[in-house]
Amino acid sequence: MARKKRKITIAKALYGKKTFTSSDEFEFYRSYKMMKLDKKLVTEVHEAVGIAEGYIPVHTAEEELQAWQLLIDTGVAWKLQGWFGRQAKFLIDNNLCKEKVVN
Repeated sequence: MARKKRKITIAKALYGKKTFTSSDEFEFYRSYKMMKLDKKLVTEVHEAVGIAEGYIPVHTAEEELQAWQLLIDTGVAWKLQGWFGRQAKFLIDNNLCKEKVVN
C-alpha cells in the first residue's frame, strides 16, 4: 500500500505559497528562494522541474524539451541537484537543446 504524502504548511510564505503538497515541493521552493529566482518565474520553473522529473506528465517529447530549455535558459538547470545539470549538458551535447536561447 502506498504511503499518503503529507502536506506541509509553513508560517511565512515562500513566493506567496504557504502549503505544499510534499516535502519535495517545499524543498524546491526553498531552492528557488536561495537562488533568488524572480517571483514571476517560479510557477513556470516549478512546472518545468516537474516535467523534467516526470511527476508532471506531458504528451510529447517536444513539451519535455521545452521544459528543459526553460531550465537551461533561466540557469536553474545548473543550480539544482547535479542530475539536472548533467541531463541538461547531455541534451545540449546531443543538439536536443541549445546552450541558452534567451538572456
